[in-house]
Amino acid sequence: MPPSWTRFPKQSPHCAGARDTMHRRRGGRDHALGLAQAPRAAATRPTSALQQRTSYIMSETIRDEISHLAGSIRSLERQLEIALARRRVELIYEVRDGIVRIEDAVVAKHRLLKARLLKYIIGACLALIAAAPVNCSLIIPLALLNVFVAVYQTACFPVCGTPRVRRSDYMVFDRAQLAYLNAIEKLNCMYCSYAIRVFAPVRQVASRTQKSWCPIKHARRVLGVHGRYSRFADYGDGDAYRLELERLRADVRAQEPD
Repeated sequence: MPPSWTRFPKQSPHCAGARDTMHRRRGGRDHALGLAQAPRAAATRPTSALQQRTSYIMSETIRDEISHLAGSIRSLERQLEIALARRRVELIYEVRDGIVRIEDAVVAKHRLLKARLLKYIIGACLALIAAAPVNCSLIIPLALLNVFVAVYQTACFPVCGTPRVRRSDYMVFDRAQLAYLNAIEKLNCMYCSYAIRVFAPVRQVASRTQKSWCPIKHARRVLGVHGRYSRFADYGDGDAYRLELERLRADVRAQEPD
């Protein structure tokens, strides 16, 4: 017999029977443990589904509360417009067909408050006079922005079915009618009015574009958001985004109020 071979003694029938008995006991114990854990796992699954359902109901409640608060803000804005209209009556002027009408007695009083042009220039700060060319140079990018945004919405909005923003609704130049402003002050007011009136329709064009293509809120708090932002899907709420995307786009095509 080769030296590398090793002969093991034969096991007795008594040892083989003991080994089979041990295996049977271990198998029975594992089977009982599995039966005990099965009801626990079955009870866990409905609990998880119930938690998901509860979370969904809570998110719906929060969205309804946000919509209610947004509606309250719009109601307050309408009340503010009414209060401003009453203030216009107190100041004895009215706006009729887009034209401001001021009583002659008020205009005469305003002329007494106008600063003389030469005195206004002499009393101006030298730093402001030095910065005036830089300030006025912004008229070039403002005009280019106005043109490019007009081309953008003319070319792209009809393709998406999005109504165009009427820039004429935002272009208002009525401060030149105030008799207590001199020529330089009126020019400054026209310049500022043009800048603000360029940004206002651009903001609306951007908000309509965002609501059509990316109506999702940011994770962080954002200042100065537009009026449509509160109706966007919450950050991380993929279900709401998929369910409400077409409805949000339909709202834009239906010319919802800005």
